[in-house]
Amino acid sequence: MKAPAAHYSSSASYSEFQIPLFLLISLLRRSQRQHVFLQRAAFNTGVDMAEKSSLRRLKRLLPAFAAIDAAIEAATGFSRDNIRRERGKLLEMLCDIITDNDSVELAEGLCQLLDEAMVLALKRLRVVEATPTVLATTDAIKAVAGLRSHESGRVRGLACSIIGGWTTSINCDISTGRAILVKLSKMQKAHKALRVPGRRH
Repeated sequence: MKAPAAHYSSSASYSEFQIPLFLLISLLRRSQRQHVFLQRAAFNTGVDMAEKSSLRRLKRLLPAFAAIDAAIEAATGFSRDNIRRERGKLLEMLCDIITDNDSVELAEGLCQLLDEAMVLALKRLRVVEATPTVLATTDAIKAVAGLRSHESGRVRGLACSIIGGWTTSINCDISTGRAILVKLSKMQKAHKALRVPGRRH
């Protein structure tokens, strides 16, 4: 049975679809038991995709948490070890779920809890004084910038807000620094003009 050409791209040959089409017809004629098997296989495929999504999210969050914690500790001088331990429990649970092929809904729920933990970390980072030295000696800029494309809208919004705030602050520091340099230059010129010939300064 030749499939109607309208169902496929004009650039594709019939041979590309011939085998899948015959397999589909054969599967439709098989027993209900096999149909249930195919449904389970499709579900497992969905689980695999969900696991990969969770792993991708986890891969992005882990270094971001580490960088943000380091920046907060550098700015405040207070340890975040207790927060790391509590957050580590969520990470262990998520890894166990992914490894054991457990509920997709449970994995997504834990990912949302980790997103909430990231929201709290970003809120804390936003209110601490992240000096140029802190930003230069940690990976906070790279970590927060990467979160601007995160799945959670709240995480994305906070990340964009923090990057915007840092940019404004650094630009202000640069402007202030330039103004100070101009004043120092003027003072130096005035000092030279007041020098008395023959007198050591």
